[in-house]
Amino acid sequence: MAAADVSGRVTPATQPYDLPSPPPSLQVDPTTSVAVAAISPSVSPQDVFQKRSDPYPTIERRRYPPLRGCDTCFYIDGEWVSVRPTGIDFYRKEEIYRLYPSRGEVNLGSGIIADKTELGIVIQQQANRACGAAAAAMLVLDATDSVESLDTQLLRSINVTSEDMIKHLISTADLIPLSRTIGKKDLSALRAMIQEDGSAIVTTNNYIKGHSIIVDDISEDLRFVKLRDPYHGWGIMVPFEAFLDGFSEKNEIIQIKNIST
Repeated sequence: MAAADVSGRVTPATQPYDLPSPPPSLQVDPTTSVAVAAISPSVSPQDVFQKRSDPYPTIERRRYPPLRGCDTCFYIDGEWVSVRPTGIDFYRKEEIYRLYPSRGEVNLGSGIIADKTELGIVIQQQANRACGAAAAAMLVLDATDSVESLDTQLLRSINVTSEDMIKHLISTADLIPLSRTIGKKDLSALRAMIQEDGSAIVTTNNYIKGHSIIVDDISEDLRFVKLRDPYHGWGIMVPFEAFLDGFSEKNEIIQIKNIST
């Protein structure tokens, strides 16, 4: 298996967790050698387990979610390739003001290893498009401080996660999801929501379209945003300009209702 390049980028040909050969029933167009399939985790169960062979990332060497058994992929010239591009750098190096290091690891079960950081538990998404599931799991852990509150079997088998699914994952932990909408540049409103009900799941569209992250804090002067990103599996601080680049005119914010207020 080939190694990642010096930037830490992993190309489809060098995925650290190899996907199985296509099942015999998969129809491949002989003129293009392309097939499309949602790969079943039952084909090769070991492929859907998180294996901690990579250290906590640095800005110079990021880690990327591997293709998993639940990813929707093209089969091209003998390789599985995700329908979503892989090896994307979410925020450029010059946009990252601070990286919050790991303070230790947490075994969530089902082979999933998370990291403790100053911002909270960081979970790397378990498939190339499973950011929403990881974000929901982080919020649930924030609220319950209990690994038992997570369905880790579900966490490692989810592919695309809609906003409705995120709210469902929160509800299944006996918590109350709270959904509100803010405008493109309304950081003050988002900061007020976080102060009232805690960290928030926000969907951004810079670099990765429809990517769910956790926003933990916004500075009082609204210049910096602290966030947990499930794509690279780290906690970082970015300037407000970079953060707002990914906002739409209307943005749904998902939190867990603070029932103590």
